[in-house]
Amino acid sequence: LGTMILKKMAKIKPDLDKANIESLEYEHRLAVLLLKKVGLIEHLNHLDARVTSYLRLHALQTTLVAELYSAQHIMYRGLSFGFFLLALTLAANVFRMPSVSFEQTMLPFISLVLCLAAFRRAVSFRRWRYREILLSFYHLAIGEQQTQNNGAASKQAAD
Repeated sequence: LGTMILKKMAKIKPDLDKANIESLEYEHRLAVLLLKKVGLIEHLNHLDARVTSYLRLHALQTTLVAELYSAQHIMYRGLSFGFFLLALTLAANVFRMPSVSFEQTMLPFISLVLCLAAFRRAVSFRRWRYREILLSFYHLAIGEQQTQNNGAASKQAAD
């Protein structure tokens, strides 16, 4: 989603003033809102940093949830590495023992399966973090946009 948004931002940049947010699709709306709120972003790393800092100013609870996902990502990544080291150690242990049993041959495979499961879980928590950040930014920016539109409409009605 992030790279797609960056490509759409580059395409929309010249037509930013003409863009009607209500008539656009979700990705285009998100790109327009990102351009208006945080400016043009060249790299995906910068997108995360700018949007996170914007959310820290306007919606602190969201960044806490995103950081929780990041912490869980780091925890599962460490767990995955630990299971990988255990699998290597158990595989090396098979060659050191004079007699090989069924358990000694199966434990490295079980550890590798647990390593892959923990790694997949780590990747999913990382995706959830990015999804949380972008969706929270989108809803916050849309809410601000609607508040501005409602304020302008009520001001015109008063005149």
